[in-house]
Amino acid sequence: MIEIEFVPSDEIQRVALDLPEGGGRIALLADITRFNTLAMIRHAGLEKMSPDFGFFNLLSFLFYSEMNTLYVGMNNPESDVYLASKARLTSSYYAILYGLGELTEERFLSKLGTGDTPGVNSRDDSFRISCTKAFEMALTKLEQNRAGSVFFMTSASDWKENQNVTMLAAAVLQKLSNLILLLCHDSTKDEDRGTDSASIEKLSEKFGALGWYMARCDEHAYSAMRNAFFEFRAVADRPKVLFVNAIQEHTAASRYPLMLDGTAQRLISPYQPALDDNSNQQSHMDLLVRIQARLADDSVEPIRLKLAPPIEVS
Repeated sequence: MIEIEFVPSDEIQRVALDLPEGGGRIALLADITRFNTLAMIRHAGLEKMSPDFGFFNLLSFLFYSEMNTLYVGMNNPESDVYLASKARLTSSYYAILYGLGELTEERFLSKLGTGDTPGVNSRDDSFRISCTKAFEMALTKLEQNRAGSVFFMTSASDWKENQNVTMLAAAVLQKLSNLILLLCHDSTKDEDRGTDSASIEKLSEKFGALGWYMARCDEHAYSAMRNAFFEFRAVADRPKVLFVNAIQEHTAASRYPLMLDGTAQRLISPYQPALDDNSNQQSHMDLLVRIQARLADDSVEPIRLKLAPPIEVS
């Protein structure tokens, strides 16, 4: 019998309220989301599932600091909207939704990766279809004079081909100022390894030539991320794109703490099968130690874990 602990939603919300605003708060909430994502995977017994542990700091910043969904609710027509082009983001998004109180504990633990997930392309539609959904949603909000922006997370590899240029140009002509593309580049991922800095510069030139407002930041750089979105709020006549870069050193040390092998010297690809449960359990505990230490540094009460329903092992 395997016993798996996770951070209950009310504890996540307590910590989010108790911690002072800043990069430390976002980094800690990102770690809690990683912890719960791993708990979901272990509880579901998805040995071959390969979640995307990347850009958790960006996701946490969006939902806990930038987007208005915490205050108006996700079902409010005036709320911000998050969309993602990759189905593998489902697990991290489930963990975020659970932490916000938007997903029941039962679904969080037992239905990982099944059915439709609001905001995530869980059916692996083509990128063009996902892109169309995001752009049309932004246009509909403007036409109906509704508040809220559309945040569309994509990877650099999505834009390798000279496709969707017409759609990008149309977004400028339609002045979709409520559309924010999050163009994420992580060179540790197989799909992004062919997208080098020169390719990123070409993408930047493409967006700039079409008239998009552009900004850049590193995924773990809270101040730069905050400043980029602050700039975006002042731009009311065009869509925006944020180029988000994952720093390899930061990736190996912090963003993929769960993906290191036993020697902690080799980064395991997030697209390889998950580690055995003994290794995952150790990674789970290592994350918990880091979370509790960060809370102690901020004089915040340690998180209280909850035991998931036991898993019978045959």
